[in-house]
Amino acid sequence: MAKKNILNLLIITQICLIFATFHAFIFNPKAYLFQSGYDGIKNYFTYQSYIQQDKAENMFIHANMNYPYKEYIFYTDNTPALAVPIRFFPQYVFDIQEFVIPIYHYWLFLGILFSTFLLYKILKRGITQPFILFVASLTLPWLDIQLLRLGIGHLNLSCSWVWLGIMLLCIKWEESDYKNYYSLLIAIYLYIVSFIHLYYLPIAMLFVAMLIGFKTLFAFRKKKAWFGAISMGLGVGLGAISVLATIQIIDKYYAFRSKLPMGYEWDHFKLKIAALVTPFHFNLIPFVWKTDDHLEYENWGYLGSFALYGGTILLLLGLFFICKNIIQKKWTTEIPIFTQWLIAIFMSSILCASIALGKEFRFHDTEKILHTNYFSLFYYLDKYVPTIAQFRCLGRFSWVLFWGANITFIAVWQAVYDKISGKSKYILLLLSLFLLIDMYDRVAFSEKTHVESPFSAEKMTEIKAVFAGIDLQKYQAILPIPYYHVGSELMPFTVDPNEYLCTSSMQASLLTKLPLMANKQSRTATYQAQQLLKIFTDGKLSDTLLNQLNNKPVLALVNRKYTTTTDWDIPQRVEANYIYHTNATILQRNMSFLKRAGDWELYAWYPKIDTFYKPSAVKNLATSKENILKFALTDTGLAYKWVKITANVQLSSSDTLPTFTFSIKDNQQKLYLNVIKPILQKTNNEPFTKIEQIWRLPAFRSSTDTLYIATANNAGKPLLSQEIHLVQIQ
Repeated sequence: MAKKNILNLLIITQICLIFATFHAFIFNPKAYLFQSGYDGIKNYFTYQSYIQQDKAENMFIHANMNYPYKEYIFYTDNTPALAVPIRFFPQYVFDIQEFVIPIYHYWLFLGILFSTFLLYKILKRGITQPFILFVASLTLPWLDIQLLRLGIGHLNLSCSWVWLGIMLLCIKWEESDYKNYYSLLIAIYLYIVSFIHLYYLPIAMLFVAMLIGFKTLFAFRKKKAWFGAISMGLGVGLGAISVLATIQIIDKYYAFRSKLPMGYEWDHFKLKIAALVTPFHFNLIPFVWKTDDHLEYENWGYLGSFALYGGTILLLLGLFFICKNIIQKKWTTEIPIFTQWLIAIFMSSILCASIALGKEFRFHDTEKILHTNYFSLFYYLDKYVPTIAQFRCLGRFSWVLFWGANITFIAVWQAVYDKISGKSKYILLLLSLFLLIDMYDRVAFSEKTHVESPFSAEKMTEIKAVFAGIDLQKYQAILPIPYYHVGSELMPFTVDPNEYLCTSSMQASLLTKLPLMANKQSRTATYQAQQLLKIFTDGKLSDTLLNQLNNKPVLALVNRKYTTTTDWDIPQRVEANYIYHTNATILQRNMSFLKRAGDWELYAWYPKIDTFYKPSAVKNLATSKENILKFALTDTGLAYKWVKITANVQLSSSDTLPTFTFSIKDNQQKLYLNVIKPILQKTNNEPFTKIEQIWRLPAFRSSTDTLYIATANNAGKPLLSQEIHLVQIQ
């Protein structure tokens, strides 16, 4: 069969496999996602909300989380290389916002097809047996471990074609007789793939540098090869510098981000040696080495049954023929070009994988001895460039090893096949069963890897009912309670969300087109996380945060079930636990109840009320032995919407912390408002507690109503002082 016909058959077969595997996404594109929780739902939300945000918003800003600071798209996992062009398209051509997630999925599926094309282009340079070429090019794109990232929700980490593209560019660079044109191409390539996901930058840089380095050693007598290698090195440097310059020029928060995020050298972020030979639960073909090691997705590195079983068989046969040639004096020192590239690819992938093990590693979980990894480049590099710790998920450096091992064994398969004569050589084609069975397992598993989209119209019904009847134009943002903030990469400023509440808040943002004051992104500037969490830890907003807000109120989206019960996984870390328990207290400050729908409540929160009211005269109230003080307000006027009260209660160190009661009645003793607030702590360790609160006044029947404001505490102690302000919103 002609190679052109093989490629056509490959493309047709692969398209059929993609349709068969992902038919749920293709035929019902809006109904399904790969993941509806954890990182997955965040990645879908940041991608869709970025494209749908207001046209006036900066093209490099994601405005829908971490409000009012917002965030730059480099830290949102929303695949900027795809999201930016798609956002540009509906703004200036025609609206495709309804289909942005299906477009994302189709782009990912095309990646599998692209991998097939690139792999065929690489293998055809040395694989002459049509059957081997066809089976390898068809199956390996499905077996790569990165494809499993779809089910985790790490969509843009599933692009294994990135490494195949690098291999092909480097091969064509040599075939072009080391033209400088390819140096520019490699720079452009690195720039583009880096903005698919920034993790591709260090892995791709290292892989290219090693490939060129190893290949140049084979041509050490050619001066042109060395100049070409230098040129390619400059291309790699240009690509990397362009990426870093783009980020630093655009990102105004760059200096405020944590330079040493948590997680570097954590075991569950590194490759485990056992993972290389440990099949996944859906694989039919086991391996002889069983391990009890706990493997998380960052530890994955399974090479496949072909590489393990087939590779062992082929290596033994290959060694047999090498020994035979030496004995028969048929050995030659000349190494074919394709074989040189195989050696370069295999050795480069091993050195990359050595980084994935970390600076220290164990051969298995129960081993007590910790081995120093002197082969890891990071062992030496992070001493001088500590910010390299930003790439903490070291296990990802092993991704190229899958391709290095499997491409090498495919080539050995072809070489051994050529050495065997007669019909017995066709027995070797049975090795394809390892590839085909593993592919069947992966396709069958991937077909089931989909969940109903929480962003579909049917799944948004509950949250729609919450916001029904609310004039959304009056508000600037949504504050979800219980609150969450993830992304600073520092534990004291990390409050993980309950997944149901997190998804609900994202639904609310997409529905209302209001940004969230909560956050779930990566590498958020530390001071921003700190200032937002102070809403709960300090009970008030800092001047830094207030200056970022406008005068509109904020919609507080509260789930009472999760603020009043303990039947869910309440955060256990000290900081996060404290913030959880102070979630409800913010509802008693500067908030006005709007509506209730099931477990959900909406409040209008006025964070700037202290800074934009018309002050009235201060009313000082004398203390009484009964601790119940009454004050009549006449001719209040409808303009007065709020009342602010400040009181000091005398306490000693042994006193029980009291509750403070505030009520408003009219002259007919009709109760308008009754609030009981627990006093949580003494102020500055002084022997009294200061209470300062703002409440919204009820609607009066007329402007001449007389209101009685009563305050009390249950501590049996007199009030040292008390002030009442009427507050008029401008």
